[in-house]
Amino acid sequence: MIITGDNESEISNLRNDLSVRFDMKILGEIGCFLGLEIEKSDQGYFVSQRAYAKSLLERFSMGESKEKATPMEPNLKLKKDKGKPLKDARKFRQLVGSLIYLTITRPEISYSVSVVSQFMQNPRTPLLEAARRILRYVKGTLDYGLLYKRCDNFVLSGFTDADWAGDTNDRHSTSGYCFNTGSAAVSWCSKKQNIVVLSCSSNYGYTRMCLVKKANWRHVLRS
Repeated sequence: MIITGDNESEISNLRNDLSVRFDMKILGEIGCFLGLEIEKSDQGYFVSQRAYAKSLLERFSMGESKEKATPMEPNLKLKKDKGKPLKDARKFRQLVGSLIYLTITRPEISYSVSVVSQFMQNPRTPLLEAARRILRYVKGTLDYGLLYKRCDNFVLSGFTDADWAGDTNDRHSTSGYCFNTGSAAVSWCSKKQNIVVLSCSSNYGYTRMCLVKKANWRHVLRS
């Protein structure tokens, strides 16, 4: 459990109340939580998953693989029926599931991970190569993470974008959003839409509507 706040007295009272009801140990300043590494500095807090990413390279035998500059080949179009079916689909699913957890601190791989995660049912060899490429990109960017700087003005700002009928398998569009508070992203998503839109302008309208809904909910949480 993480206890945080700007009132030391209230934090101390809460710890005392919890210790009466539960067996607990005070670990002090946070350093690691559920695989997330949190480093405090004069700038603020840097959150990463460096150790977790290294463990993935070892687990999937990618420690000696060649690094890639991007998580996905530009303009790559994956087909659900192209290539040979994998003999053991479990490895692909385990790799994709592990990459999904890595997106907690790596928003730049969210789109690529979202794409490969759409083929969990019947994965084929090109899909495995695409997933492995993401890990090869991670290998060269192990020190990446999110730096939350000290800031007096925490303004919530949101950004969104979408393609139109970009998925050649079913002509669904993909949209994404990112919310920043202060110096770094706090919420983001890349996802294939559930509906088929008939025009590019309709798609942007739908995407903006979804962003506004997300923004309203996050405003309520911050209130």
